[in-house]
Amino acid sequence: MEGQTAAKDNPSGMPHIATAHFGMVEYEPDSLIEFPAGLPAFETERAFLPIRQPQHEPLVFLQSLSNSALAFLAIAVENILMDYRIDLSDEETDALGGPGSAGEFDILALITIAPSGEVSANLQAPIVIHRRRRRAVQSVQSNPAYSCRHPLGPPPEPRQEPPCS
Repeated sequence: MEGQTAAKDNPSGMPHIATAHFGMVEYEPDSLIEFPAGLPAFETERAFLPIRQPQHEPLVFLQSLSNSALAFLAIAVENILMDYRIDLSDEETDALGGPGSAGEFDILALITIAPSGEVSANLQAPIVIHRRRRRAVQSVQSNPAYSCRHPLGPPPEPRQEPPCS
């Protein structure tokens, strides 16, 4: 895999990956998340490393293991909506390794930062991760209350152009 270095090349014995955004990152192999079907528009991307940095809590970066430049920014949906409800299809449940109780899953919303500076979360297609099985899917929800551009925070202030002199 591009960017991934075997444990034998690393004195600590842990595998690590060279990333475009975080430099060299060591990880425990059982911390990886597998997307059996990839992600929509990224079907070949099947392994991701969740990266949490205290200075960016509660954000989570999902770093691709095969593409050092690909990382998604995400946040747990309960940080946005406390009463968020997910409806998984049979196919998604199978991809996650079978059913589980609500407490066995992490549900993340991918975050987008528009060129205008507006920040939004995709509540319509969250990432669902089975914690123990380390398997995940992106689940498209049919609930019209969930938007793919749920605003996070106030809109950015309009830029003031300096006066001409």
